[in-house]
Amino acid sequence: MYCKICGTANLEHANYCMNDGAVLPKIKKSGVLGYQKSKSLFCSNCGKETGDPTNYCMACGTSQTVYLAAAETVVSPAIPAGTLNRASAERFFSGFSIALLKKALIPSIIAFAFMLIVSIGAYLPIKDTLNSLFMDSLSSGPLSSLNELGSDKDLPEPGDIYGYTDTVMAAHFAAPEYHVQAESEFLNNKGSIELTFLPIFLFLIPAASFILAGYLFGRQDQGGNLAERFRGSLCIGAIYGVLISIFSLFSGFSYHVSGEGFSVSINAGYPFFQLLFTGLLGGTLLTFMGTLFSKDHRRFTGHLQGRIPFGNSLHQGFSAFIRIYAAFALLFTIFAAFKIQELKDTAGIYSFSLGPFSKLLENAAFFATSFGFQFGSYVLGMTNFIPLSFFGKGGNSEEFEFGYSLFTGFYANKSASMADAASINMFLDMNNGPLFLRLCIIIPVLFLIWGGYSLAKNGGSSFLSLSVFSLVFAMMMSILAKVSAYSIKATAGSMYDGQSAFSFSLGINSLILFFSSFIIAFACAFLGRYLAKWKIGQ
Repeated sequence: MYCKICGTANLEHANYCMNDGAVLPKIKKSGVLGYQKSKSLFCSNCGKETGDPTNYCMACGTSQTVYLAAAETVVSPAIPAGTLNRASAERFFSGFSIALLKKALIPSIIAFAFMLIVSIGAYLPIKDTLNSLFMDSLSSGPLSSLNELGSDKDLPEPGDIYGYTDTVMAAHFAAPEYHVQAESEFLNNKGSIELTFLPIFLFLIPAASFILAGYLFGRQDQGGNLAERFRGSLCIGAIYGVLISIFSLFSGFSYHVSGEGFSVSINAGYPFFQLLFTGLLGGTLLTFMGTLFSKDHRRFTGHLQGRIPFGNSLHQGFSAFIRIYAAFALLFTIFAAFKIQELKDTAGIYSFSLGPFSKLLENAAFFATSFGFQFGSYVLGMTNFIPLSFFGKGGNSEEFEFGYSLFTGFYANKSASMADAASINMFLDMNNGPLFLRLCIIIPVLFLIWGGYSLAKNGGSSFLSLSVFSLVFAMMMSILAKVSAYSIKATAGSMYDGQSAFSFSLGINSLILFFSSFIIAFACAFLGRYLAKWKIGQ
């Protein structure tokens, strides 16, 4: 019996391929008619001598084959791949060994080193711009007020607030938390700020590193099956998670100064265990994709088709998300690049200052790419009928919310802001903004229909297959909404005013988006399934 994936010969009683773990069809035999060459040296029709046994008589053309009862190979439904039981779980975990860990160590170190090197290239073009913005805000705010604590000298500048390690942490979706404390004989203030502002496109750096690690691991043993590749990916993810979490201990910002009668400290750190989990989970999944890519350099999740339960649904759901988000990111990156150039030309013509935005425009490529990936994620969420909302809560516990929907425009929950929302809606209507955003709905609809169509063509037309396809897409959409959200949470306390807190957040509700995108993906995939069946019936 030969594997339909890799062509390896297997034993007749095997359920899975010994080389790559693919499911093998069960073979059964049933009595049917077969044929064999006649052993007669004379034609049964004309009697002419045929010489050596041939298929047809050279004189009259009569067939010289004899039909007999024979055995026909009939392919019956295969045993469901990956049926989970205690024995299969024990076999999977028994595959872990010290040798496997050593095999995964070198790709892990290479991937981590690659990530650190590429992060330098992402940090250098933006470090001066971001540090200038931070220093401008601090000089006019905290530092100027801290100088009044009793010192007759200005406080020293804190140096680079945004450093290389912050770029590495942002690429792994880790947000800093700042703690500030100022003391004097008349004052004792404490506060903390948790800032979540993560450029999504920086995640391409560790993603490429993970895939590189998987590729290197897969090339070491091309004959490894899926279970072996996943175990190796899990080891690489664990090693990488440990490395990046240790790296976080040396990341952040620290500023301490003291003088006669006062002291000031500002510290920023990153969540250790969050980075450990991010490295483990993200590293395992993306490294596994790299091991799949190493097989033929053409496909990633496409290798899952026919090899694990609902492999085709997993492949199509993930591919649909990647294609849709890539289209949105590219579209809005190009849009931002044109708008930035228009803004720079306008500023040059009329000779006016753009304030802090002028520093961002100095790095137009970074700003356009960051805007394209970030705003593209927002618009993609809004195409699933979920508004982009800005929510805030002030120190007096007063809450406010306003946002934008593709179908209702801007809205506000306070009457004082409704006039502003109406003015913004009028401005957008004059520039055809809502029409452009609504046309973006076509992109996910077409890709999701194509995903359902491809799923049905490969035998995945059941409602359960469509549900798995929609579930994968909805999970990816929810994760994207979660990591693309901006938020600020701050607390402050003093000996005179007591404790106060405020928070702001901008983004798409990830939980509601999950259910909405699941329904939309299922409906579009069902339409694609119908089109596939209609085409087959033609």
